[in-house]
Amino acid sequence: MKHLRVLILCDGKVVDIHDLEDPRLRYIVDFNQLNSTTPYEAVLEEAAPPDSAARHANGPSVTPAAAKWRQGCCSQLRRCRR
Repeated sequence: MKHLRVLILCDGKVVDIHDLEDPRLRYIVDFNQLNSTTPYEAVLEEAAPPDSAARHANGPSVTPAAAKWRQGCCSQLRRCRR
């Protein structure tokens, strides 16, 4: 599976990989799958285990580690939206 490197913001939005000057940038993470119809909407994975395809069968998902990171980041900035 091809690994792509993109930028993710604390609010969960993904920005263009070339947009390195975005002041909202909080973290850089590897995504292993991109939705072909929306280029910057991606599936966050800690790693790409052999069975990862099965987990993607029901659509995009976020790993517990990613959810925990996002929660912590938003809490730190005090602007978390649910």
